[in-house]
Amino acid sequence: MTTTALPSAQDSPRVSPAEEVKHTGRKHGVGFYVAWACFILILLITVFPFYWMLRSSLTSIFHDGPVWGWSAPVASRLF
Repeated sequence: MTTTALPSAQDSPRVSPAEEVKHTGRKHGVGFYVAWACFILILLITVFPFYWMLRSSLTSIFHDGPVWGWSAPVASRLF
């Protein structure tokens, strides 16, 4: 039976924590920017209907004023 010895801590060179976290300076490729552009587009398409609903509901309340109950012409046709 053969055994394999693992390298000891003295055999491997010590690397400081600052060197381990060093930024490589790698630039992003075209795919990175295309993915972000698609993400932003999908986000806008998803959020826009909610913005539209909120804007239109608040515009009708604050522009015309709140309406409590039926208006006079509607009530006269019903009763």
